[in-house]
Order: sequence, then C-alpha cells, then structure tokens
Amino acid sequence: MLYRCWWRSEDNLGLAWWAKMIPEVRRAIAFIVARANSPQRRSAVYDYSVGGYTHFSGTVRDGAVSLFDHSAGAHIQGSLHQFHHYGTGGQIQLVIRGNQFQGFDFSSGNHFQGTVRRQNVQLYDFGSGSFFQFLVT
Repeated sequence: MLYRCWWRSEDNLGLAWWAKMIPEVRRAIAFIVARANSPQRRSAVYDYSVGGYTHFSGTVRDGAVSLFDHSAGAHIQGSLHQFHHYGTGGQIQLVIRGNQFQGFDFSSGNHFQGTVRRQNVQLYDFGSGSFFQFLVT
C-alpha cells in the first residue's frame, strides 16, 4: 500500500511516497523464521494486527522455502535467504542469526527486523515504524 504526502518548503513543492510492508509479506516472514528456528511442524500464523489465522502448506528446510499461503492464494519459493512472494511479485531477503532476524522487502522497499521466541514472532517494519506480533502454530 502506498501513501502520498504533499510537502511544501519556501522554494519548492514536491510529492513524497512511503510504502509499508503488507500483511501477507509480514506473516510469510513470521512463518518462515518460526519454521526455520524450530523442528516442530507448524501450519498456521495468527496475526494480532488483523486478528486472524492464515494457513500455510509446504516446507522450510535444508535452506529452501516452498510454501503456499492459503489466505493470499500465493506461492512463496526460493532459498531461506532470498525468496519470492508470488502474491506481491516481490523478492524478500532474510538473514537469521539464532532467534533474531533481519531483511529487506523489495515490494515495499523496506527493511525489517525481529525476534523469535518459541511460537512467538515479533517483527519491526521500518516503513511503518511499527511492531507486529505473530503466533505460529
């Protein structure tokens, strides 16, 4: 989602664009980092920001991602460190270090970072300046 904002200074007028990560991308990242950090098979994400579950099928193993997001009707495929979200058409870069992760969402042009604790994932979206909470079950 893009937001427009007009700004005015004494000598010029311009248009600035800001984009934030969309829920489909955030929940896919949360699901992937939780699956990569746990041997338990998980199949759904609860997104507290939208108040609902999303089911995923597929695998995250051996450095590869091959998933289907049933709510978005989209495939997510690639390596664990760079995968493609076919619903948004964008690449996502991801670095996981222990229970912390960071990366870049090319569809919104934003960086993100977060932590994983058991089934709980917290993601900070630099584009919106907000934290998002997920429960991966």
